[in-house]
Formats: sequence, structure tokens, C-alpha cells
Amino acid sequence: MDYYQILGVSPDCDRETLHRAFRELSIKFHPDRYTETARKLAEKRYQQMVVAFNTLKDRNLRSRYDRMNKIAHQVSNIAQKQTPGSSHEPVATITSNKSFSLNQMDPEVLARQHFQAGVTKFNRGELAEALEHFNLCQAGKSKDPEVYFFKGMCELKIPSAKRQSVGSLQKATQLNPKEAKYHLALIKALAGFGLQSRVSSSLERALQFLPDHPELLALDQEINPEKYKKSLFGNLFGKK
Repeated sequence: MDYYQILGVSPDCDRETLHRAFRELSIKFHPDRYTETARKLAEKRYQQMVVAFNTLKDRNLRSRYDRMNKIAHQVSNIAQKQTPGSSHEPVATITSNKSFSLNQMDPEVLARQHFQAGVTKFNRGELAEALEHFNLCQAGKSKDPEVYFFKGMCELKIPSAKRQSVGSLQKATQLNPKEAKYHLALIKALAGFGLQSRVSSSLERALQFLPDHPELLALDQEINPEKYKKSLFGNLFGKK
């Protein structure tokens, strides 16, 4: 995903050009201008634009992004020159005018940096800035469930992003289904939207992975009291 290409600007563009391009594209692709299927496509494009803009408008993030792109192109060129079955050792570093460690430019490293910044902003109540950082974590293709958990919790507190919270929290439960707080947060979000059928199905799935968790069991007893009444009567009369 080329951030410059997404915004339709050149890599040497100045801040004024960058802001103008983002404003124009924001008007054109804002999700509120679309309906149904077209809206989903617009939301995806708009999210990509936000991630690209938030990276390129920040001098330090833009510098890191440019270095990472440069290294990626260098690695690609080296890989193309190597034939299948080559005995060459993997390249650990690449030297141009400066030496860069590939690990330092790895998208997952940048994602972790954004995550830490996002958590700090979230704890301070700076929700819009926190969400920007969590979105940048996703741009780095992070597979850390904590990223999606905090992103979902942040979205729940922002009215314009609230409806996206369910997807983020659900992703967290998929990445780590044995973490109770992910399931509890998802169930609470679903209940807040009045999605009772999905509350029941999500709770049932949570109990498959955490059958003895007290909070999940308490919720299940509250939602499905009949099941527990039958169990109680069975115990009283010596039935299993």
C-alpha cells in the first residue's frame, strides 16, 4: 500500500500539497456520501487515506516510512537478482549512504511503536489521536489482539467510530479466544447496540474456550436462566 499513491501526491510534496490532497479526497470519499455496498468500499478507501495522511503529515513517521520503502525496494531488487536455490545467506542489513537494520524498518516494529503511543493517548483521554495510532498499527498488519482490543475500546468512546468497535473487538477474540476481557468487551458492545442474538452466540463461543470463567458464567445465567433452573432441579432430585 503506497501512501503517496493513495493520496495522489508525489514523494517530494510539501505539507500544503499534502493537506490539500487529503481535504479534496475526504470530500470525495467520505462514507456519509454513500449507501450500502458503496459505503463499505468508501469506508475502506477513507480509512486508507486517513492512515496515509496521518503518517505523511508527521515528519518523523514520514521519514521512517520513506526509509522503509527505500529498503523494501532494495530488498526486492536483490531478491530478483538471486536465482531459485541460491546458497546466498539472507541479507541482514543494507548499506547506502547510511546503514539501516531491516528489523528497525519492519512494519511490525512500527506497529508496536504506534500501539504504545496509542495506549498512552487512550489513557490520557485523547481518543482521536489514540485511534489514529491504532489504525496505523493495522496498516502494519499487526496480529496482536491487544491492538484490536484497544482500538475497539477507543472506538466505543467516539460516536463517529462506535459502529466499527464490534469488528475490532471480534478480531481480538479471533486472534486470542482464551482471553476473557476480549469476549466480555465484545459482548458488552453488542448488548449496547441491542444485538441480542449476537450477544448469545458470542457468549456461547466464549464459553467454549473459557467454560469456567465466573463473569462469563454469570452472564450466561442472566441471559439463559432456564438452563440453570433445570440444572438446579436435577441436582435437588438426584438427577444429572
